Amino acid sequence: MLGSGGASFIQRRTTDADRQPSTMTYTAEQVATLMNTIVAQSQPQSVSQTAPVLDPIDAKIKAETDTKVAEKMAIYQQKVEQIAFINATFQVILEETLGTAAAELIVKMLDKSRISNNDFHRFIGAYTLPGIKDDLHKRNLIRVVSAIYRLKVKDLSDAQKSSLRSIVKYSTACPHCGTIAYQLVQRLGIQGVTVR
Repeated sequence: MLGSGGASFIQRRTTDADRQPSTMTYTAEQVATLMNTIVAQSQPQSVSQTAPVLDPIDAKIKAETDTKVAEKMAIYQQKVEQIAFINATFQVILEETLGTAAAELIVKMLDKSRISNNDFHRFIGAYTLPGIKDDLHKRNLIRVVSAIYRLKVKDLSDAQKSSLRSIVKYSTACPHCGTIAYQLVQRLGIQGVTVR
């Protein structure tokens, strides 16, 4: 019944197989053989018995795959080290201007943005932090920090890179509101983190 809330049961038609009892019986020898097989399979085997023997073609493919995996791991490790270096550099330089707590928070926000599919919309909250919200110099600094960080850690198209470079260029060009941002770019250049 529809809407009754009770469980419904649909019975299938019975077949000849349902009406006949199972006639499968085993002899004593078959039971003993089956038991021995089960016991033998449950025993741990030595590595030499279970390791597959590779023919020369499979060995060559495995060697090539291992080489490619090692190369990819080296690239991945290098990228991880580069990101750690950039995070540490930003934190040290931002501590001088914004203080330790704000610098740590900004670097954490940048790193979380990078981890979450390079979605830097989460970083917008950095502009509303106390001490930054009403200070044009520091807001400009945060804008430059975000642009440089994205240039360094994201895979971008040429148009996106150009846009971020122009943000850095014009944010540091103003002698009034771009002084702190300009100093940041100069310090990053000394540390080896360039805008290019």
